[in-house]
Amino acid sequence: MIKIQVLIFYAIFFQSSFLFAQQDIDPNNDLPTFEELEIAITNSAEKILLSDNSKIISHLKDIERNYIKAIGNKNLGHFEMADSILEFSFVQYNFQEDSLLYIKYLLVLADLQKIEMDNKESISNLNKAFQVAFQLKDTSYMITSKISQGEFYRATHNFNQGLKSLEIAEKFLETYKGKDKIRLQVRLYQRRSSIFLETKTYPDSIEQMSLKTIALTKQLKDADLEAGANNILGF
Repeated sequence: MIKIQVLIFYAIFFQSSFLFAQQDIDPNNDLPTFEELEIAITNSAEKILLSDNSKIISHLKDIERNYIKAIGNKNLGHFEMADSILEFSFVQYNFQEDSLLYIKYLLVLADLQKIEMDNKESISNLNKAFQVAFQLKDTSYMITSKISQGEFYRATHNFNQGLKSLEIAEKFLETYKGKDKIRLQVRLYQRRSSIFLETKTYPDSIEQMSLKTIALTKQLKDADLEAGANNILGF
């Protein structure tokens, strides 16, 4: 059974292998791209997967569609279905043709395994995701993998190791100039704050990072992320 504390942190920090903005999907408009669906799936999983609107993913390639389905089912708590989709995908698809999508799949699988308390496999897949990203010199996913490791170690109460993983992510962020830099910074600050909050250490740092997060979310114009930061401060 998942610990109550883990569920509380999911609610406060909107946690997943990835941090996505809320984006509504209107099937009457042009069909959304894979990237748009990847952003939308966290907050619109039920709308996308479990209603007549499921046609909005029908135009995707099979490998992309199953990735969206895996995330959606995981976020809805349909863990067996997500497991089945991922197991099928890792057997069926040739990820050598799309290494970035392979990283995405690994991160979803690792997050699901963390939820299911399969800690050995979860951290193994997080390490694998980082290694593939490093080989590809993809800084964004190197950062994402390390932030996910930080959250894994928080969830397993290895707080010092979690902070070390976040420090590595922060080092990469210092020189990273990608368009997702702000969102990655937000996610890093939230993960670090969650460790400090759970260990009841560095209260001033929690406030400082939360204020930084609020400022960054205002730049993104993301109400959900801003609300999460306000929750940490008790606003």
